[in-house]
Amino acid sequence: MEEYNVKFNECPKPEPAAAPTHAGFPGCADDEDPPATAPPPSAAPAIRKPTVPRHMRRYSYVLQRYIPRPLLVANCKFDVRCYMLIAGTQPYVVLYHHGYVRRCTVPYSLDASDRTVHLTNQAVQRKCADYEDVKDDTVWSMSQLQDWMTTNWVNPVDGSRVAPDWVDKTLTKRIHHIMMFCFHSVRAKLNVQNGYFELLGFDFLIDEMLKVWLLEININPAMHTNCDVLSQVIPPLVEDTIDVVLEVVSKAKRGDNMLPLVHQRNFRLLYVEDKAR
Repeated sequence: MEEYNVKFNECPKPEPAAAPTHAGFPGCADDEDPPATAPPPSAAPAIRKPTVPRHMRRYSYVLQRYIPRPLLVANCKFDVRCYMLIAGTQPYVVLYHHGYVRRCTVPYSLDASDRTVHLTNQAVQRKCADYEDVKDDTVWSMSQLQDWMTTNWVNPVDGSRVAPDWVDKTLTKRIHHIMMFCFHSVRAKLNVQNGYFELLGFDFLIDEMLKVWLLEININPAMHTNCDVLSQVIPPLVEDTIDVVLEVVSKAKRGDNMLPLVHQRNFRLLYVEDKAR
């Protein structure tokens, strides 16, 4: 990877895109229709392709544009980890589970080379010298985020403030939309068999204008409980996941209707195939 990065960094960089993408998806910003036609090939700058070492050519990579103006909490960067559970594939049953806020402890600077400034992962943050003293502040609950937003966020354009239920209504609704977009994009490629399930960790970034960007999807999300908030979120998540998956598998074997889900608890239903109702 180091060899690849060196060669890639030697290549001419493309000009910034004319319009930003939203939620990590190519196309358009909020409430904006995608262009009807693409620009002619001649309009694109000539960019020499990076040289990829032969032993790495069988791999695929995703390049993401860095979001330069994230929303900051106490001058520090943060993102949101939440979960999507595909509890069954015959039929499909998809649910959402709330998560938590992952915070950096070092003030944000776009030019900083320190990884702890840019990456919120616990594996990175615990490398800070004072991590043991501040570790409980590296993870917030979603209610803590709402409290901070209600008190501190002001729209820099019109001076408006967020609603007292912004996290639970506006933010969560946008996250649900993105999750379903991702699910329907790949559902035709998923292995389908009763008993198959997957708990996915979705990471989202919020920029200073409250646009929500999908950062990545983790197929093996961390289940550490080394902070107070994590110890409140992770154990119920694991228990609820096991219970709802067992219920879905059992109902599928018997041919019963999936709804209502007795063990739904803290999950919110996103999608269930019509034949499962």
